[in-house]
Amino acid sequence: MQQIQRQSDKDIAKAIGIYLVVTGHLLNEQAVLGHALIYMVHMPLFFWISGYFLYGSVQRHKFSENVRSKVRTLLIPFLVWSGVALAANLAMAVLKGGLNAQTVFQNFFEIYLQARSMWFLLILFLAQMMLLIVHHLLKEKKMAAELSVMAVLWVLISICLPDTLLSMDKLKWMLPYLVLGYWMGSLESVQAGASKTELAGKLSRAQAALCRHGGVWTAGCAAVYLLTVALLHGSYSMNGYLSKTWRSVYDAAPYAFYFAVSLCGIAGLMGISQLLSGTGAGTAAAKLGRCSMDIYVIHMFFIKFITFVPGYARKSDLAYNLGYVPFYALIVVIIVYLMATVIFRKIGLYRMVMGLSEKKVNQA
Repeated sequence: MQQIQRQSDKDIAKAIGIYLVVTGHLLNEQAVLGHALIYMVHMPLFFWISGYFLYGSVQRHKFSENVRSKVRTLLIPFLVWSGVALAANLAMAVLKGGLNAQTVFQNFFEIYLQARSMWFLLILFLAQMMLLIVHHLLKEKKMAAELSVMAVLWVLISICLPDTLLSMDKLKWMLPYLVLGYWMGSLESVQAGASKTELAGKLSRAQAALCRHGGVWTAGCAAVYLLTVALLHGSYSMNGYLSKTWRSVYDAAPYAFYFAVSLCGIAGLMGISQLLSGTGAGTAAAKLGRCSMDIYVIHMFFIKFITFVPGYARKSDLAYNLGYVPFYALIVVIIVYLMATVIFRKIGLYRMVMGLSEKKVNQA
């Protein structure tokens, strides 16, 4: 029962995360701080949760089974949906009369080699494969050995690999969250197996505190970030979080600080998810969360059609970003969820491309 509760918590968190993804895509350019706050938390949250579940997966399944699962659910969807995006871009070029070899190569390069269309699927696949390989090689060692090797790999990737190819800048940004979620999964496994130990007691108290103070932590995260931006007279792009243009520790320090604040935001959202668990709203949110990958993929193909702005909202950036977008984003998430469960998941080809098992389809 306790394990089911935790799974529900994570599904609720994924629902919050996909809502923030859609909200971030709908906000206009004037909402600089809104974008900054959302982008600090939503994708890191997904990587954290993915790492958490990955630990359970490596305990239950063989290395080869996990690799096949990641290829089926992440790599193949990336290749197929990127191909759909490429075809759509080329079709638009044909309609505009500008299709040539250069256009084909440029679109192929941006969509596949720079992963600009479905980067989340590719980066999550690469990050999880790294962790799977390290675990496979060090499975007889303690968790500290796996964490240490992943830390070294992260540093090497950050120093040696270019930012632009295969969205490596995002891998550098997201990998630590995946590893931390993986570590948290191992801690909770220890707690479940030895609930009377001192460690388990500490974890239980920490979870209770997270549940009680989740909303406060989230508000504190926002306040600290806004204060920092004001003191530094500008916002730092999280996509440049590991940029190699650092000239001194003073350039690196803000990014390290934002990383810490981002973790506080994740902790806060997880606390809110725990508070919602067991409620009617939590049950509905968990259903949305179990379809978060569907919502992510489907809404990306309709992004140009869902950015409708009514007349009253056009007159004021404040009315649009604070009055229109929060409610409209929720409507979009619900509509896309219904599209996924009522239409797309009924199509065998779609289920095959998304790597959906019969169990996952029935859970939605």
